[in-house]
Amino acid sequence: MFLEFAASTKRDFVRGLVTPIARLSKVIFRRDNVMNHSSTKYGLLGFPSDIGATVSGSKEGPRVLREHGLIDILRRVVPDVHDYGDITLGDTPNDGIFSAEERTIRNLHDVYRADKALCEATKKVLEDGRTPIILGGDHSLSLGSISGVSNFYARHAENVGVIWVDAHPDINTPATSPSGNLFGMPLAFLGGLVPGAFQKLSDRDKAIDFKNLAFIALRDVDEGERSLIRERGITAFSMRDVDLRGMGAVVNDAIRVATAGTKGFVLSFDLDACDPLLAPGTGTPYRGGLTFRESHLLMELIAESRKLLSLELVEFNPLLDKGGQTVEIAISLLETALGRTIL
Repeated sequence: MFLEFAASTKRDFVRGLVTPIARLSKVIFRRDNVMNHSSTKYGLLGFPSDIGATVSGSKEGPRVLREHGLIDILRRVVPDVHDYGDITLGDTPNDGIFSAEERTIRNLHDVYRADKALCEATKKVLEDGRTPIILGGDHSLSLGSISGVSNFYARHAENVGVIWVDAHPDINTPATSPSGNLFGMPLAFLGGLVPGAFQKLSDRDKAIDFKNLAFIALRDVDEGERSLIRERGITAFSMRDVDLRGMGAVVNDAIRVATAGTKGFVLSFDLDACDPLLAPGTGTPYRGGLTFRESHLLMELIAESRKLLSLELVEFNPLLDKGGQTVEIAISLLETALGRTIL
């Protein structure tokens, strides 16, 4: 038994300890060690919808995060955090606004209503002088959230970058999507690849430019997505890159890509980027993901960059969590992104 232990890799050793380490997150990350971010004001928005996903349950994410004291915890990091509550859906859209390609999307009208509402709500948070924190909900929310950020900065002719931390790139089009679920397509719409109502949520021809998009932690990529990433020359760091180069180098490169000629970037963090041993409460887990320290180092470097325009934490599914493990990790990651430090 000792020989088996000694032969294990460092990564396997760390992952074998993820549960006790997760429990220690309250101790490590909830002391009064805060970077000088007190002047930044934040606004929380809940997106209680999983209609764009395959597995139900992430719609409960915002409620459970709040019930675990998220607001008070974040206010110990930065004093001015305002909770705007959950988005309010508008009227059902007319079917005539959708393109033929869009009509193949599952639950089309409902996901459009949700994203349109989030687009408007996100822009309102920015207009109030606050940095949005979006609590998901499934990853289809990014279509509305990032469109709202892009629209706000378009008024000043400023562009927006995106750092997408996820096991999956979510850049399928309706034509290449294996499932027809919008949570696997938001970046295709945000990048202007699919014409129609979702693209028009943006006040520009496209909400983002792919030259300012960087993926981190990829490890489950559909063939259509792989081809598109290569053809468009999109910056993509898989888990192989994290293993070979280290998270610090990967994140710093991603920040350079996302901030080149932009006002800053949106961080979209899907909890399935983490290894399922660390964060089991997510709808599309895939083994071989980020460790506790890798994910927190990422958030530390994001905070230090001072270029964060908006933050999304998505795909937390309380119905799949084990002993509150994922909700603890989710909260500690948000703390770190807002400036919580170890020392």
